[in-house]
Order: sequence, then C-alpha cells, then structure tokens
Amino acid sequence: MTRPRLRLDTPVGRILIELRPDRAPLTTAAVLACLEQGGFVGARFVRSVRPDNDAASPPIAVLQAAPDPANSYCDQIVHESTRVTGLTHVDGAVSLARGAPGSARAAGFFICIGDQPALDHGGGRVADGQGFAVFGQVISGHTVARRIWAGPTGPWTSRPGLDRQGLAPPVPFRTERLAPGAFAETRS
Repeated sequence: MTRPRLRLDTPVGRILIELRPDRAPLTTAAVLACLEQGGFVGARFVRSVRPDNDAASPPIAVLQAAPDPANSYCDQIVHESTRVTGLTHVDGAVSLARGAPGSARAAGFFICIGDQPALDHGGGRVADGQGFAVFGQVISGHTVARRIWAGPTGPWTSRPGLDRQGLAPPVPFRTERLAPGAFAETRS
C-alpha cells in the first residue's frame, strides 16, 4: 500500500509527513477529505508545549497546528486510539489535538518533539485515559519542526498553564498532498 504524503511549506522550511491509512484509516480519510475541502487554507503552527512552559503532568513536548479560525470545513473525527491502531507518540509522530474523544478536527494536529508516551492510550496526560490519535509520521523536516517549536512564545489563552505556549508570532504553512511516489526535497 502506498502511503499518502503531505508537504507542509513554512517560512522556516519544509516538513514532509507520511500518513498511515493502514493503521488509522478513519483519521487519515478525514485528514485527506479536510485537505481536499480547503480545511488547511490559512493553517498555522500556533502552540509550542515544552518543559519551560508546560505546567501539566506528565510534561510533554509538542508543536501544535490549528486551522484558520474562520475555516470550518473539517468535520469532527471518530477517535482512533493508539490502543486500536498500534501507533504511538514517538519522535515525529503526527497526532490529532482534542478535548473529549471525537472532538478532534483534521486541521488541528500536533507533531511530537521526542518520544511522548504520556499521550498514548493509558499514558496519563488525558483524564479519560484515551490518549490522542496518531495518524502519521514526519519523515523529513524534523529540524524545521524543532526550529519552529523552539521559537519565542507568549500568551496563547487565558487558561492556567497554557498562557505561555502561544508561538509569537504563529508560523503559517501551506499544505499539499503529494502524488504517490513523489519526492519532496526539504530544507533542514
């Protein structure tokens, strides 16, 4: 099976993500449908969670993307737990941001910086124990993701513990699905 790939072009460089329809078919299908409907137009990296600004337990390190607030093309996605898919939050894993299970939307994803087992099913980061849904892996551009993640942060929300996690400024990106077998050159 040829795995779909997404190319994210940022002002910092390019990130190449390989999706996993073989392990996370519902999430992958929803992400691709969202992309086709224009749901990634105006998307940007908005949040950097790292040891110096994460008050939650256990601490994590992730770079979070969000759709343009005016863009509501993407439907909510059924939660595909890591317990079901067998995918885990290893360095470079791409997963859906969510509140309650089933509240995730395809354009709201994050990239793991280092291994993040606390985000897996039963990992302890989420009170319901369901973890987050991994659906892809960064296969090129790790350095780009880390550069963005290490950028300056400031207010993101007024919620306690999240108030210093906003990337200042957010980093926009353009997303394109690559043709099967296409090579995507990256700048690290």
